[in-house]
Amino acid sequence: ALFLYNSLSDKYADNGFDISDSHNESADVSNTTNTQTSRFPLAKDFTVLDEKGNKVKLSDFRGKPVVINFWASWCYYCKEEMGDFDTSYLEHSNEVVYLMINATDGVQETKQTADAYIKESGYFFDVYYDTTGKAAEAFGVIALPSTILVDDEGRVIGKQMGLVDYKTLEEGVEILLDMAND
Repeated sequence: ALFLYNSLSDKYADNGFDISDSHNESADVSNTTNTQTSRFPLAKDFTVLDEKGNKVKLSDFRGKPVVINFWASWCYYCKEEMGDFDTSYLEHSNEVVYLMINATDGVQETKQTADAYIKESGYFFDVYYDTTGKAAEAFGVIALPSTILVDDEGRVIGKQMGLVDYKTLEEGVEILLDMAND
């Protein structure tokens, strides 16, 4: 992950989210009914587990904008951005869903190590666990951290691999909120 971050960081540095209709190769465009009104592809649905082990799907949040962040407690850059995500969550959680998805492979990252990190850090956002890798696969996540913006209609409107700073995150959230209010 560090190698990929370092090799790709110049490509994505200070550019904000990649907001385009063609960047998401993994999007399920067959569900897009009107390409004139929906220039962004629909996100593939996926299932993760909440802290109690209950299954949660991305589609459960249709009707609200969603910020998805893939992270792990061993990932330096993930930890660097977590405080900004928590601040954004505290500011916007009434309007935006934050899916903070832990890359729980069961070896390098376990639910226990993720939970201990969140508890020790005092973060307020809910954590979800991708124990199968299917959620990351749905978005072509190849590096941690990765952040995806999904509008209230379930369309992928932005993606960024690598560290997201607070300013960029807030710009993404504002785009989501503007789209939801249109």
